[in-house]
Amino acid sequence: MTSFKWRIDSFYDRQRSHSLQLSFQMVWAIAAAACYLMTPPAHRITIFASLFGIFGAIVLAANIRQAWRVRRVVHRLRSMAPDDRDQVLGRQLSPEVREFYERRLAAEGAVDVDGFVERFPFSRVDRRETLAVFWGATTIATVGLAVGLGVSGLEERWRGPALVVGIGAVLVMFGLARRFQRLASVIELTPFAIIEVRADGCRRWLYWNQPLVLRKRGWLRRLELAPQGAPGHIAIDYGRVGFDRLVAVILERGGFHTPSHAA
Repeated sequence: MTSFKWRIDSFYDRQRSHSLQLSFQMVWAIAAAACYLMTPPAHRITIFASLFGIFGAIVLAANIRQAWRVRRVVHRLRSMAPDDRDQVLGRQLSPEVREFYERRLAAEGAVDVDGFVERFPFSRVDRRETLAVFWGATTIATVGLAVGLGVSGLEERWRGPALVVGIGAVLVMFGLARRFQRLASVIELTPFAIIEVRADGCRRWLYWNQPLVLRKRGWLRRLELAPQGAPGHIAIDYGRVGFDRLVAVILERGGFHTPSHAA
């Protein structure tokens, strides 16, 4: 917990990050102006196109890296039980940083408690991202197949690679469609059973009073709760909102004593 708290504080010292960005931009502007004055007029366009390309690549890489680090922290926060998450966010954080995380977490969704029933969905952000990538793959598949089949009228040498890209994009579309269906499912916990509610409304029940087996599938990023000696299982994905709370209840009500998900 201490290490995670350090990550939150160190990633979001906004003033320092803003100052570093301003310093970098000023140094780049001075260097660009100096290069412009020292470069012969005939070569200025080529050199400055290269400079702006390098600058844009650096800024893009820095933004992607920062966004990825934000994403990792938010994913860890959303997996926590509500009390643990509130405790972490309440520890010596500035109001600006706390507001930033609370806004991001609100977009992810939350565990729904209705009486004795707790519902654990996947993140709304994950679903939107998957849908956006699906339509991106659809566009690539459409263009690739059109070029590969000669509809676009491009040269023959482009058709083979375009066809390969189009077929690959179609396969990606099928995988994303299955993932989107998975992300629409919900895990329900009751005092008597755990229930997986799929996107099509089908339900799978496992009762707490029956012998259960909990297996870790790290490469799939999930746990599997299965009836002992019987086929089938309910997948407990790491990406579900409130994952820590979900696992804690399974360990308690399922009669497990070792937290096999710990890593």
